[in-house]
Amino acid sequence: MKTLYRIALANIALVLVVTACSTPKPLPGSTQAPTSISEANQPTVAATADIAYPPPTTQANPTNQASSNQQAGTTEPAYPAPPTTPTQDQTTKVTPFKLDKPIVEGTTEITGVGPAGVPIVLTDITSNPQVLANAYISSSGKFTFKVTKPLEKGHRLGLGLVNLKDSPWVDKNFVDPGFQGTEPQQVPNVGFFFDTAIVQGK
Repeated sequence: MKTLYRIALANIALVLVVTACSTPKPLPGSTQAPTSISEANQPTVAATADIAYPPPTTQANPTNQASSNQQAGTTEPAYPAPPTTPTQDQTTKVTPFKLDKPIVEGTTEITGVGPAGVPIVLTDITSNPQVLANAYISSSGKFTFKVTKPLEKGHRLGLGLVNLKDSPWVDKNFVDPGFQGTEPQQVPNVGFFFDTAIVQGK
């Protein structure tokens, strides 16, 4: 009897030892595998990228922006366009080139008025254009041509500009009609004359 009792106790002890050493099974109804601590605390790659590296913001095209600024700048009145004529013309009063009339045959001096400091030329433009004299208009706005041969009756004289290359003037300085005298004339193949006059008889 004692032997049977000892055998039963030994079997119970063996069962308890085996049960304690076996792998625990998941609770009934659970299908999710347990997550380790490292996996539970590790953020996803997408979340990390969203926080540490946000997507770049969309910027306007620099070229288009520069074009917009340039177009806007052209409408600003702070920088007016430079004048189209030299600055000398801006301070010069518009004074017509005029021959003193009448001009009588036999004379050797022809006078008149015009813009101060301008180089001028007197030409006989009757049939065969011929330069008669050159002069500079004085600071007082007057000039005098001196010719070597007495003027002949019926010839038309023209007052024009000489080559302005060596002067502070350019042709565009005198495009204003206010510079023209009482009888301006354009002579084909010769040039433009601000004033003309026919030599009168005595």
